[in-house]
Amino acid sequence: MQDTFNMRDFSLDGAYFQDFQKVAGKFLAPVIVLLTVLSVGLSVVCLSLGFTTVFQHVFYLPIILVCVSFPKYGIQFASGVSLAYFALVVGLTQDLGLAFPALVRIAFFEIVAIALVALSLARIAAERKLVEQRDENDRILKEYEEAMAERAMLSTRHVRAFKREAEIYREFFYHSTVALAVINSELYIVAVNPAFEKLATRGQTDIVGRKISMYPFLENAFRANEKVPSPVTSIGSNGDEKKMQWVFTEVQLDRSSPTAITVAAGIELREWDNKDE
Repeated sequence: MQDTFNMRDFSLDGAYFQDFQKVAGKFLAPVIVLLTVLSVGLSVVCLSLGFTTVFQHVFYLPIILVCVSFPKYGIQFASGVSLAYFALVVGLTQDLGLAFPALVRIAFFEIVAIALVALSLARIAAERKLVEQRDENDRILKEYEEAMAERAMLSTRHVRAFKREAEIYREFFYHSTVALAVINSELYIVAVNPAFEKLATRGQTDIVGRKISMYPFLENAFRANEKVPSPVTSIGSNGDEKKMQWVFTEVQLDRSSPTAITVAAGIELREWDNKDE
């Protein structure tokens, strides 16, 4: 599996930083102790031989390592090293004239330690801030993903419900024994069911796309419906006359828009022969 870059691993609370702390505690601590011992030993040798300069610079090595790796103890460590350095200079040389130069070097030890500790603490604070910001971003992203998943689930349910409803309407439209025709705003027929095809004695391909004026029984019913709905005589497929009661329902996309389509429903009015009664 290919490794991927993860900022969390390089954060203060991440695996990288925790591993760095373990490495620092396991390897740097002995190195710092060794460098400190070597610095003190070199100071003793140099002071014993009469050299009072240059050797003190080796004290910067353990000070820098402690301030960067363990900033919590940086200033205390630098103060301890400074005290040891001052004691060595004054104790081994017995020359109080070297006290002032030693104090100046000690001041530099402390300045370097304070600066490094401040920078290290600022770095740690920035990393903590970055971790908090990343966690907040992760929380927001998680909430967004959950909201999107819930919305997708609802959308899926709505789509399924819509498809089911469309199937029900389709079954009702094409299997109804009532003659049904869908007319657009320009009075063109856009859909019919088999009952209407039988009434018009035409197939769907011959009916759809034509104006209602091609079918007088439908046009007469439509015009009559604008006044007072009344039965209209239609010619059946076998040539017999049928009295049809037509109902026209206007459908709007919204309340403010004009009529989008009109659904025409024709019901045959049957008469019973009462001569034998």
